[in-house]
This record gives sequence, C-alpha cells and structure tokens, in this order.
Amino acid sequence: MAHRNLNQQQRAAYNAQHHQHQQQSQQQAPQQKDESVLLCTSGYDRQIRFWEAPTGICNRQISTGDSQVNVLIISPDKKYLAAGGNPNIKLYQLQPFSREPIQTFEGHTNNVISIGFPIHQKWLFSASEDGTIKIWDKRSGVCQRDKTIRDKKTFVNCAVLHPNQGEIICCDQSGSISIYDIAADKIRTSWKPEGKNIPIRSVTVSSDASMVIAANNRGTCYVYKPTTLLNNNNNNNNDEQKVSIPSSSSKNLINGNDNNGMQQHLVTTHNSRADKNGMYTLTHKISAHDTYCLKCLLSPDSRYLATCSSDSTIKIFNVMENFKLQSQLKGHRKWVWDMAFSADSAYLVSASSDKTAKLWDVKKGQKIITYEDHTKGVTCVALNDSSTN
Repeated sequence: MAHRNLNQQQRAAYNAQHHQHQQQSQQQAPQQKDESVLLCTSGYDRQIRFWEAPTGICNRQISTGDSQVNVLIISPDKKYLAAGGNPNIKLYQLQPFSREPIQTFEGHTNNVISIGFPIHQKWLFSASEDGTIKIWDKRSGVCQRDKTIRDKKTFVNCAVLHPNQGEIICCDQSGSISIYDIAADKIRTSWKPEGKNIPIRSVTVSSDASMVIAANNRGTCYVYKPTTLLNNNNNNNNDEQKVSIPSSSSKNLINGNDNNGMQQHLVTTHNSRADKNGMYTLTHKISAHDTYCLKCLLSPDSRYLATCSSDSTIKIFNVMENFKLQSQLKGHRKWVWDMAFSADSAYLVSASSDKTAKLWDVKKGQKIITYEDHTKGVTCVALNDSSTN
C-alpha cells in the first residue's frame, strides 16, 4: 500500500511540475534536466511536443508556425532536432534547449518526408515528394548534393541512411527501390519488387546492413539481402532460383493465428536476384496488411520487424523465427503513420491520426501509456534513449 501511495505522490509531483511549465513564458527555456530519454511527436497541429516517457506528461513544446510536421529526427548526440515540413527543414538546438530554429534548410518544393544524420553529424540528408534527395551542410545550411531520383513528379516516399554512411536507400511512388551513392552522386542500382508498379511506401535497413525491407501500398513487405552476403552464407550460386512454399503446414508459411479464423499473415521464401546489377536478392515476401503499409521498421538489434498501417494496427514480426507474426498491437483508432524503437528494442512508440502517440512493450505486445495533448493528427515521432558516452 505504501508503494502505491508513493506512485500517486510521484504523479502528483509531475502534474505540479507540468503546471509550472505551462505558466512559464514561451520565450523562457526550461531548466536543464536529465535528457537520457528524448521523446517528441508532432503532426498537423504544428506543435512539437516533448514527453516524459514513463508518465505521459508533455513538459515542453515548440510551435513550428507555418507548416505541419511530417518527420522528426534527433541527432545521435541528442544535441539537435530536425523537423521536416512543407517544404522546409528546421533545425533546433536541444542542449541548451531553444524554441527558435538555429538553421532553416530551404530548397525543397514539396513535403519533406525523411531526414537523417550520419554518425559524425557534419551534414544531414533529406528526401521529399519533389522527387529529390538533398545533402545539407549542417552549419551553413548550404545544399551540397541535389539528386533527382527519377523525375520531379515522382514522389520519394521514404529514405534511410545505409550503415556504411555513404549510401542512401530510398523508395518512391513509381514502385522503385534505389541505392544512391552520395560521394559519386549517382544511383548505383534500382529495381521494382516483382517488377510491379505498386508505390513503395517505406524502407528500412538493419544496423549490420545484412537486410533491407520495403513495404508497399498493398501491405506487402519485401525482404532483401546483399547477394554477396547471401552467397557467402549459403555457398549457393543458383541466384535465379525462386522457391515458393504454398503449403499451410510449411515452416515458411506463417499464420497470424491457426484456427480462429483470423487473417493469415503469409511469409513466402524466395531466392531470386532483385536488381539487374545483382546487388540484392529477394529472400522473403510478407503479407503484413490488407491495405496501405505506412511504415516498416527494423529494431536496433534486428530481431523484430514492425509495420503500421491505415488499418490502425501495428504488427510485430520475429525476424529470427522466419518473420513469424509475434503480436498485433491494437489501440489506435485511425491511421498509424510512424514508429520508433527504443535503443534496446524492448519498446516501441507509435504516432496516429487519432491525435495520440502510444508506448508499447514489444515482447508482451501490450500498451504501456498514451500521449494525448495534440489537437490534430500525429504523423511523426522521434525517440533517442541511447547512451551518448
């Protein structure tokens, strides 16, 4: 009983602290405090809200003013926050905290949908629905690279930095996945999953670069591995062979639930080169959702694949068990746009059009807390709880 009362007292203290923050002038930065966990969300209300992760209390916010926010990213050292809107990117300083941007990157002509920092943080990249990827000098704001992936009318839907820090993997509305070499300023290879013109909505890469996964507008995820790595592992040069397992009793066909009539989540194994240059090989095809898969995301330890959808659900697949469906996270009422894993891969934060973000326990498949101060749909989330030492 004493333990329960202590928790109530702690929550009361947090509420009192939150009330004090609201009374402070918008021009006055909050006092320095423990920043071991940085969690923020934003969306159509044009407010970036920072959260105390375990309590759900919004302890500070930034008004972006002129645009909705499509994407948020916290720098690896936790000193900067980049926010992408339509069409500009704003860079904010987090240590010490400032509500005014220290740099604005101008040059895109449509929604910015992806941003990323390399490890050294000297530059950042962005991808936009204007069909381009740009490389920016962080200090000067000057655009150092401006690459049109296909053409100005073909939206780039997602882009991620390869672990080698020298390539960007992106996907677009035409259904293509492309590998952009930053130093050479050229597309190294490009392909369409199964040759189809279905828009690819999201792409993710494992931390060890052993796996690239792309998700399309029909809820299908395609798993690729570097061909050289696959050949080294398998000692098998028969790259053109494709193996499809139609039997429901096979280990390569994974069901969401066997006997209760729920939708089946099929995983089919393949062994076929994906691109004409033979750099990537398709290894698995996952039927994750029946409709738009808005994001796919590999956990930092590469043990889990998370997908979220316009069907309001999040699904967790166990990579180590041949992408077996581990859990289905239900609780959002509208489209789920974005997700972020904790550094230890134990937790997931999601952002939804229902004006909320939620924290989930990945192993248990359970919701822990809801963050709900936004007044319009939440489209993006950024989480950095890693050690900077």
